[in-house]
Amino acid sequence: MSFPKEKVNLKDSGTAGRLEGVEDLNLPEKEALAEKLYISARFLAEPSACQELVEAAELGSHLSAAFLSILYAKGCFGIPIDESKATKYANQAMPWLRKEASRGNKYAQFNLGMCLEDGRGVAHSKKEAVRYYRLAAEQGLAIAQCNLGICYKSGIGVDVNFEEAVKFYQMAADQGLVNAQCNLGNCYCNGVGVERNHADAVKYFQLAADQGFPNAQCNLGVCYNDGTGVPLSYEDAVTYYELASAKGNAMAMCNLGICFEKGNGVEVNMEQAVKYYSAAAELGLAKAQFNLGNCYWEGMGVEQNMEEAVRLFKLAADQGHIGAICDLGYCYKHGLGTNKDDKLAVKFYRLAADQGNMTAAYNLALNLEDGTGVTQNFAEAVKYYKIAAEQGDPAALNKLGVCYSNGNGVKKDLNAAAKCFKLAADQGEQNAQCNIAVCLLHGAGCDANEEEAVKYFKLSADQGHMMAQCNLGGCYNLGKGVKQDFEEAVKYYKLSADQGFANAQCNLGACYHHGTGVELNLEEAARYYRLAAEQGFTSAQCNLGVCYKNGQGVEKNLAEAVKYYRLAAQKGNASAQCNLGLCYKDGIGVSKNLEKAANYFKLAAIQGEELAQYNLSVCLMSGIGTPEDLSEGVKYCLQVAERGDPVAQSNLGMYYMNGIGVKQDHVKGAEYFTLAAEQGYAPAQLQLAAAYHQGNGVPLDMEKCVKYTKLAADQGHVNAQYNLGVLYENGEGTEKNIDEAVKLYMAAAAQMHAPAMCNLAICLHAGMGIKKDDKEAARLFQLAAEQDHAHARYNLGVCYEIGAGVPQNFSEAVKHYKIAVEQGHYLAQCNLANCYYLGWGTPRNYQESAKLFKLAAEQGDARSQFNYGVCLEKGNGVEMSVEGAKKYYKLAADQGHPMAIDALSKLP
Repeated sequence: MSFPKEKVNLKDSGTAGRLEGVEDLNLPEKEALAEKLYISARFLAEPSACQELVEAAELGSHLSAAFLSILYAKGCFGIPIDESKATKYANQAMPWLRKEASRGNKYAQFNLGMCLEDGRGVAHSKKEAVRYYRLAAEQGLAIAQCNLGICYKSGIGVDVNFEEAVKFYQMAADQGLVNAQCNLGNCYCNGVGVERNHADAVKYFQLAADQGFPNAQCNLGVCYNDGTGVPLSYEDAVTYYELASAKGNAMAMCNLGICFEKGNGVEVNMEQAVKYYSAAAELGLAKAQFNLGNCYWEGMGVEQNMEEAVRLFKLAADQGHIGAICDLGYCYKHGLGTNKDDKLAVKFYRLAADQGNMTAAYNLALNLEDGTGVTQNFAEAVKYYKIAAEQGDPAALNKLGVCYSNGNGVKKDLNAAAKCFKLAADQGEQNAQCNIAVCLLHGAGCDANEEEAVKYFKLSADQGHMMAQCNLGGCYNLGKGVKQDFEEAVKYYKLSADQGFANAQCNLGACYHHGTGVELNLEEAARYYRLAAEQGFTSAQCNLGVCYKNGQGVEKNLAEAVKYYRLAAQKGNASAQCNLGLCYKDGIGVSKNLEKAANYFKLAAIQGEELAQYNLSVCLMSGIGTPEDLSEGVKYCLQVAERGDPVAQSNLGMYYMNGIGVKQDHVKGAEYFTLAAEQGYAPAQLQLAAAYHQGNGVPLDMEKCVKYTKLAADQGHVNAQYNLGVLYENGEGTEKNIDEAVKLYMAAAAQMHAPAMCNLAICLHAGMGIKKDDKEAARLFQLAAEQDHAHARYNLGVCYEIGAGVPQNFSEAVKHYKIAVEQGHYLAQCNLANCYYLGWGTPRNYQESAKLFKLAAEQGDARSQFNYGVCLEKGNGVEMSVEGAKKYYKLAADQGHPMAIDALSKLP
């Protein structure tokens, strides 16, 4: 190392050459020489001056001994602090000092003041020290004036008075005292006791530096380094740092190390930086110890050694270096270079934080928030986040915003949260950029502004923030604050997904699942769902369940589907709870269990899951898996309907129309049918058509009846196709059109709609709107009859009775009439009665015949009324009764039955 480290030889050395001729000097000259040697040794770092003082003291110079006492007490370049020697020389000089001080000797007064200030060889008394400094200062002794200035600046033995300090520094500086010039420069530099003036500061630093004062040389280097009071010049800074370093100035050595580390005025050379840091650290400079610790920490200019870094941090921390204290906390927190100890980490963070260290305050807040190494305390965490935030730490501002947003340790305040996020975001803090974007997107604590939200999402995303990338993808996907662009959405989802962000992996899976912004790829969809599902992301678990249920991208496996639904459902995912409910409802992958189905529907419905609310409503309305509760069922149906679901709106319309779970209200029922119908929901359109057909809740309006029936029929709704066919056949609300009716019957019949097949068969039998075809008619009657359609069954019986499209067969006719009779079909009752009466396909049976004629007659069938009148008139199967016959003949006659009219006219 190039620094001079020689120390004064303290052994008896006899007379030195430079002291030759001293005896020829008078006393004032000798005292002035001793002062000069003291100044040279203490302030100008001249080892030879120390040696000459030692020699003079050995020759009996009491003043030299007094000065030596100060040097050993304070330490200087070449002389280490040595309390025993300081006391020895003080005791040696003390009698002379007291005597000479009382006689007004300014040198003695100064030295006695120093002894009194330190308590060397005399009782400690700062006030007395100041008195003696003043006595010497008033005699113009520069070093006493300077010390008196120090006392006023630091409040040693007097009240602090910066103006007085400057006054005495000025007196001493004007006499050329280097440390006074340097101290005065510091006052001008910092505006202490005088108006800040960097030019004057440089002036006084220069005066002292030119005399070789290393402290001033170092300070002047700082001025050139920072461009304060002089033009910025790293080269000149290095020059002055080197001058001061050569005289052992530790701060200059440290600053020179910084120059080599940063390449200021010299080429970057970490080995040189370490060399200068090491030299300053050996002299005990905390800043250098800290910087050298960082070099060992990072392995810069020296082999990485975290244990050595921690040792150096401890040395600096013991001197109160806040950065070192903070870094020690970090080392203990993470177990780097030392054993992990969260409690010690908190201790050091708190020490640094309480002195205002921004980083330590932030780290301490993190520990307090998490309860790591200290009892969890959100309020105290907020306190320290504020300390860091007030110093502009963007990370702390963001965390403080989170506390305000969640109400952790502070009253919830979304406005304050947004403000913190914005301040941090504008400093480039990526978490805050993402958070303020969320606020702007949803208008949380600030006015909603989707375009601004996208701007901040992008700023954060460009820094690699995976949540912001995912959210930005969402904005592109939905077209929020930016033009909708599925490809861009996929791009940002992938950036986030590749960092392992589960939400993005799930979203990217959905893109592949539906072919949105990327080519449809079910295998990729399932792969991304699985990646997110393995992280416990419930939406992905649910979606993966869907893939297994439908065999999309994976082999179909209902048990696996249920497994993933259950995983997500147990964590409260509403969609998964609903899907699991559907599995239990239909026995998919599990044994059918309606109670469990209803329970899962309820869990999801409480969270507002629309499909679950609908299914729960159905369960409650029908008592499926849960006790019937109509009012509760209507409540859940209403929740879904209010969100615009047409199925729920249609169901609600039915409930109001029929007074199920609510007070009957046809108007409200029609209103809900209308809401659903306007969304194109065919069943509601058909129900609304029925309302207009009957005038229920709306004025009777056959044209609107036709309109809404046609809307539903055009969607392929089979009942609507049939109903519209009936309307065309009968000319209700529209011009009669049998051809159009047949087309609609055919469309519905193709869907195996029994009434349509029956009506189409009737048209085929009659040749109405279509070519007559009894065989096809009989076939359609058969198909409809097999669906328990009574009228078709009756007509099939007629076909067998008359041999239309099938061979005539009275027994088959009777068989079909009987089935239709059991379904309450009055025409079949009449025809079967006729078969019993005539003995067609069955033995003649007047009693059964009369019974069936009566049943049909009471339902208003004119043929049966006439035939039952015949039975009464002739006493066939019933007791003869002319009056009874008249009654039934009249009922039939009133309907225009010609035979009844004739029979009635012949009775008395």
